[in-house]
Amino acid sequence: MKNTNDFLHDILYYSKTQNKEPINLKELPTELLDNDLFLQYYFSNNISNSKEYALIPKHLFSNPFFVYSCLLKNPDIYLLADPSIHSDLAFSKLKSLYPENYLKYASEEQLNNEELCLEAAELRLSNFKYFPKHFKEDYNICFKVAYKFSKNQYSSIDIDKYIAFTKEIPTSLKDNNLFVEKLLSINPLFFSGLTKTTLSDPKIAQHVILKNSKLFKYAAPYISENEELIKFFLKNNESKSDAFNQNIFFSRNNIIEYLPINYFTPEFCKEYEKNIQEVFTFLPKSHRENINIIKANYVNSKYSYLMYGKTYINKNIMNAPLKTALIDFISKFNNKEDAHKNMETFFDHFILDMEISHQNSKKNKPLNKI
Repeated sequence: MKNTNDFLHDILYYSKTQNKEPINLKELPTELLDNDLFLQYYFSNNISNSKEYALIPKHLFSNPFFVYSCLLKNPDIYLLADPSIHSDLAFSKLKSLYPENYLKYASEEQLNNEELCLEAAELRLSNFKYFPKHFKEDYNICFKVAYKFSKNQYSSIDIDKYIAFTKEIPTSLKDNNLFVEKLLSINPLFFSGLTKTTLSDPKIAQHVILKNSKLFKYAAPYISENEELIKFFLKNNESKSDAFNQNIFFSRNNIIEYLPINYFTPEFCKEYEKNIQEVFTFLPKSHRENINIIKANYVNSKYSYLMYGKTYINKNIMNAPLKTALIDFISKFNNKEDAHKNMETFFDHFILDMEISHQNSKKNKPLNKI
């Protein structure tokens, strides 16, 4: 078998143009796996994996021409390469190709360079993941990273980035009250990735949730039973976006969306029916079985043709008897808007029928024999 450039191009061209499965190195002839030129062409043009890396002859990991040619498609080969061929030039190339995680490819000496690490985190916060342990445990370094990120991303509301950062901070720091207080003073969004101890603290929760109500979902499992705090949030005025002073926004919708089902009494649903209408399709399935919640979604809502279609009802109404009755009721009207005008009467009758049926079932229930 000839080991020429033309042959190598031909076999790769064939695999791409004949709608064949991608090349599996293990299935190729030994002659090709022993061909350094073929392996270089393959790994520089195809995204591969660790199983295939194992097929690379050891001597190629000491070949800078091979390793550097693989940086674009297979940067992890650089991690396997002989440290003697690591270079500032290659690291700079990795930085430009993979700004979100290029610190992963830093040498031990580079990782001990505080300035280099801070620069990496400032470019992409995700690089904090690759900080050495002693930097992650350093109170001041963590604050520098948090401060620079927050200032550079002042208009960002991507909470996932804040969660990813705070999860990398050691628990010993996250359980430190002074650390938490200072971190949240930089930006309340860091609250989203803190420990249960912080998330369940009503004073801290109140402070940050008023600045950004989207943070309620992270504290909801721990503070929802605090009825006084929930009442406080629900009575708070809605506020508009203001990214510059970090009072991003407060909306009751973000509170109601994550409340447990026991809050949704008829009185509660009546008082907050507008908010329920706005978050209804985002509520858990268990909530969309609740008659009070479904009624609030329809009665006194702005008419929407979509809400009265079978597709919407089948997808979003989880109460089977009510779903069937609602579709039957709407079908009696030629104009769905007329059905909308009579929706409160429909729900009142449905609820009454359910109560009567429940009472009758109790009356007809056989007595236990003594």
